[in-house]
Amino acid sequence: MKMKKTNSTKFLSIILTVLLLGNISCKKDDEVANPSAGFEYDSESEVPFGVPLKVAFYNNSSNTIDATTYLWDFGDGIGTSTEKEPIYTYEKGGSYTVSLTVSNSTSKTSIYTEVIELTNQLVGVWKMDMEAASTIDTFDVLGAMEFGEIAGWDGQKWTIAGEGGFSTFWSNVIFKGDYFGRTMLFDNEFTFTADGVFERKLIGDQFLFYAGEQTLPESVDWIAGDGTSLNGYKSKDNMSWALSENQDNNETSVLTLRGDANAVPWLGMYFAGNVNMVSEECEYVVSLVNNNQLIVSGVSNLFAPDNLFVIKFKRVQ
Repeated sequence: MKMKKTNSTKFLSIILTVLLLGNISCKKDDEVANPSAGFEYDSESEVPFGVPLKVAFYNNSSNTIDATTYLWDFGDGIGTSTEKEPIYTYEKGGSYTVSLTVSNSTSKTSIYTEVIELTNQLVGVWKMDMEAASTIDTFDVLGAMEFGEIAGWDGQKWTIAGEGGFSTFWSNVIFKGDYFGRTMLFDNEFTFTADGVFERKLIGDQFLFYAGEQTLPESVDWIAGDGTSLNGYKSKDNMSWALSENQDNNETSVLTLRGDANAVPWLGMYFAGNVNMVSEECEYVVSLVNNNQLIVSGVSNLFAPDNLFVIKFKRVQ
């Protein structure tokens, strides 16, 4: 004879089923391993010896079968991403603490952080290179500088001054020994910092062509013959620099210096590259030879608009 199930028997069966399912559910949660966040990265410069602004991040986190979310913080106070393997472009070089947070389906999380350094071969302190070998054999000069209709750097070799030749003024006054005392040009220091700051430190009195060809200290006002203030050309530490691709020559870069009304940007010589003498921005074509010689070229505003210059610099720090 079959026994009839009572209500109490049914109730007990339901309770046992619930407890069994709960136990299985808890067991599944316990079996889900905690995720372990981790990543590697690779930076690629978009311009020759430029800051490697574009960074590719490779996610090598483990125990992520049940991972549901990824959260990246790129450490610059601007960028985040929820992609598994993002590519991020930084605005400038520097030191950044990047973090990756991995969360799985059971809300378990893991965080991995790493400091990445985006540096640049241009970063450092540079001086005009008095000892640079000259490529011009028509003048007895040191060769740190060239002026002429086709003076320039083509990414492979030096070109020489054009048919107009070297200016006698520059060959005799700038390049030879202490003549007229203008060797102070080779003492001045130009600093590019990793965070994009450009600093100019003038050492000793400076020869000012536009101030009546005087040699003056920085302690006095620098005034041009037409009354224009040249004080913006003194030592400054609040300018900025940036590199960009040179569309005309992929082995060189375009260096842009920016200042303001009180800090006129120039590199090497104040008339070289700053077209209108009071500009708050100027550009140069630059190339790095090994890690210790910098070649800078551009248009000189001292001569005709089509007259070019090339200056060689050496790294001192």
